[in-house]
Amino acid sequence: DVIELLPAGSHHGIQLPLETPYGQPIQLPYYGSPWLLGRSRRRGPPRLEAASIYIPNAATGALIGRKGQYIRMMKRFSEADLRISMEATVDDLRKLTVIGTPEAQWKAQYFIHKKIYSEGFSGFEAPFLTTEMSVPSEIVGRIIGRKGVIVSEIQRETSTLIDVAGSGRKAGGASGDFGELETVEIRVTGTFFCSQSAQRHIREIAYRCGMESRVPYARN
Repeated sequence: DVIELLPAGSHHGIQLPLETPYGQPIQLPYYGSPWLLGRSRRRGPPRLEAASIYIPNAATGALIGRKGQYIRMMKRFSEADLRISMEATVDDLRKLTVIGTPEAQWKAQYFIHKKIYSEGFSGFEAPFLTTEMSVPSEIVGRIIGRKGVIVSEIQRETSTLIDVAGSGRKAGGASGDFGELETVEIRVTGTFFCSQSAQRHIREIAYRCGMESRVPYARN
């Protein structure tokens, strides 16, 4: 059995052989441009990105699986690195960081949303999770737009909530105003496909600004 990811407008599927963790095989459309699939228009290997998903603390065990079986499966088939924080936040959430190419991000985030739904942690509704991305401070204004027009339009089109956090990373690692920051955190909250659509919009803005090589990238 396989899960087949079919890029929009393409006849070439990406097949992931699975041991039917979700029952019957399904097909998932990949909504995005070739660049978002990790095939950069620039030569060289695709740049790794980092995104953090805040999951219910109670779902941590299910996402790890018995003896780590499920998280190993996610790493193997998404080809992403997954790291779960040791402690929960004040809102009883765990930070699960995904590091990989845009394609690996898509696959890993799908597995995370699907597991939370299948285990009943979101009730009968699709999980409404928050994903945090780091973007260069220089393009934050482009994402927000004049008087918030662009970010409001992205929220309307994707049915997500987008928050530009007042924190980030300086060259020296400290926090400060946007003008002093190297990166700024943007939080996207929504269901899987809605969140992916919003993340795609943010990446495309970064590409148009000529910052493909900097957005949102993984730090060692």
